[in-house]
Amino acid sequence: IFEAGSLTLVTALYLLSRYSEWRQKPNSSYTYHGHALRMAVSLGLHKELSPTVKDISIKEQRRRIWSCLYSHEYHLSLMQGRPLQYIISNEDMSTSLPSSMDENELWTTNPSMYLGCIERARLLKVFHELWYGCDRASRSSPTKCIKLCEALDAAFKRMPKFLQTDISPSALSHFLQENPWLPFMRYYLRWKHLWLVIYALRHL
Repeated sequence: IFEAGSLTLVTALYLLSRYSEWRQKPNSSYTYHGHALRMAVSLGLHKELSPTVKDISIKEQRRRIWSCLYSHEYHLSLMQGRPLQYIISNEDMSTSLPSSMDENELWTTNPSMYLGCIERARLLKVFHELWYGCDRASRSSPTKCIKLCEALDAAFKRMPKFLQTDISPSALSHFLQENPWLPFMRYYLRWKHLWLVIYALRHL
């Protein structure tokens, strides 16, 4: 199967990694993810397609898969205390974040099912730049930690208003009626934000 890479196989390996993690099998999860990530890189998912490719759906599919793998890479590394399996620098990675689309594949500024994937990747890009962009010794510096926490706070505040914690209940009720999954997504992103802050604070 490793001699015939495809987007379907990358997705299957990624899902096996998530499933293994939920079954409390960290080694299997780490291994499946490694296979998925390397196959994705061999297929060029970390690079944006040429402008000559006009099919937006193909581009968006590649972006979604890569964003999920990108986020899962950091999740496993930080959660299990293991090295990153693939050091992804901004110079090497040119693919864009997915677009927020509704069920009809139309761009929208309203809540969409891809928000979690998009905003999680944005948070991790900020974390990567300030955490992995410095040497290991300076990670225990209070100044560095404060700078990282402030950058993560700023990234969280740049998320759409309906994901913020300070939005009024009356303004939020309209979105909740049409999107029953939104409360989970709001708190999931907040938990991810605080998890990264706590991870940095533990190194002080």
